[in-house]
Amino acid sequence: MLTLTLTCTLTGLLSAQQAERRFPSQDTTRDIRATWRPLRVAKWSALLLSTGAVAYGFNQNRVADRDYEKLERDCVDDPTLCQRTVGGQYVDATMEARYQEIVDRDDRAKLSLLAGQVGLVASLVMFIFDLPDKSTPEDIPYDPKPLRFGLGRGGRAELKLDARALF
Repeated sequence: MLTLTLTCTLTGLLSAQQAERRFPSQDTTRDIRATWRPLRVAKWSALLLSTGAVAYGFNQNRVADRDYEKLERDCVDDPTLCQRTVGGQYVDATMEARYQEIVDRDDRAKLSLLAGQVGLVASLVMFIFDLPDKSTPEDIPYDPKPLRFGLGRGGRAELKLDARALF
């Protein structure tokens, strides 16, 4: 009788194990939406483009700062180059052209940095909109540990072993 019970139990455990291999449990936390959604492409594109715009703006600002420092050094070396007209322009046409180039480069940097910041905020908003719709995950069944220690009937300490969880 004991042999029959043990055989039935082991057969049931093995068939359950084989069924688990053939039909693996589903991951309920996985997002099953399509991978190439327009919002997904837009959010990543906005992030990449705005990061590029910020990098370009940062670079242009650094170059404009270096050029302006060179312009100031040239003015210190030869003060006659930095004479200005009543309107505030340089008398020397070369110095005025250099100064206007620095101002244009600095304006491009400001515009690029502003566009990059707007793009980063837009990307953040799209990331938030693309979050899954569900606020709570699906119920996940409780899977107890195979070896449990607790109190049994009558207040006795018991050690329980779930053989199904071992396989």
